[in-house]
Amino acid sequence: MDTPSSAFVSAFGFANLPEDVGRTVFELLAGESTLEGLKCALVSKKVQSWVEPVVYRSVTLLFPHNSERFYRTIDAPTSTKPPHFFARHVKFLVVNFNTKPEHIIAFLSKCTGIRTLACWLTVPQASALVWDTMKSLPEGLTQFSIRLDPLPDGAIRDFSSAIFRNLTHLEIVSVNGTEWNWDSLTALKHLTHLSLDIPWHISHRLLQLIKEILGTSSPPSLRVFVVFFSGTDGTSPKHPPEDLDRRVVFATGDESFDEDNEGEEEDGIPAEEMIVRSVDDLVTDWAGRPVGTDFWSQAEQIIHRRQHASLGEESIE
Repeated sequence: MDTPSSAFVSAFGFANLPEDVGRTVFELLAGESTLEGLKCALVSKKVQSWVEPVVYRSVTLLFPHNSERFYRTIDAPTSTKPPHFFARHVKFLVVNFNTKPEHIIAFLSKCTGIRTLACWLTVPQASALVWDTMKSLPEGLTQFSIRLDPLPDGAIRDFSSAIFRNLTHLEIVSVNGTEWNWDSLTALKHLTHLSLDIPWHISHRLLQLIKEILGTSSPPSLRVFVVFFSGTDGTSPKHPPEDLDRRVVFATGDESFDEDNEGEEEDGIPAEEMIVRSVDDLVTDWAGRPVGTDFWSQAEQIIHRRQHASLGEESIE
């Protein structure tokens, strides 16, 4: 029986196209959707060799069955893929909280060429195991989102490990703001974008933490600081103080914010000053397949508008 992709190939005469053109078409299809890429891989062994590097460029593991399947794939002793396939081709890896720690360790040991990693864990024991593995990873990462519960012994993590050394983009999904030594951020010489996702409302406590991080902790290279907050119990978030660092952009996962803040009162955050990005959107952002504009780019746009507005005010004066 023909697969959808093989029927598509026959209907449009792809077999008669020059090989480089056919390859480009299949790679583009695979890049649009993992599902389409897997369908294309069934057309022939040659097409499979073209599209699998595209399919595996971004790996998102949100559910246990996804993780189990990927673990079997990379750990199979009779794998049909060439040696170092995953090290060479996997560039984006998103791992959710329900993934077994031994699977994550296996993924990280095989996918050593990743440039973007999102690892969100909520089990303290798993966090400790995975953290030990992460500290010994190569220095190739440039973008990293991490959620690790506090260490069981109460120790505080810092940013001195090699995995942080070449980061340009870092997101910390924090539990309570105290599980990290923020002073060690200053060692990250390449860091331009920082995000803090913390289950707090916009409050004096959150503003103090922001000032602490930006005061003596952040490197001079930092240009963008996105702060995801958890809302204000159904009331509109109060506008941050006027003297708050212009690099700070607030964000929320509450998709009703745009509607609720249309024609916002004076003491609320204007909708154009906020990033609204659902959890699903954030997953695609970190997977390198954003739907619309990713949250980092939105933050840059907001800061750019502020800078232009500030220049306009100065010219009027």
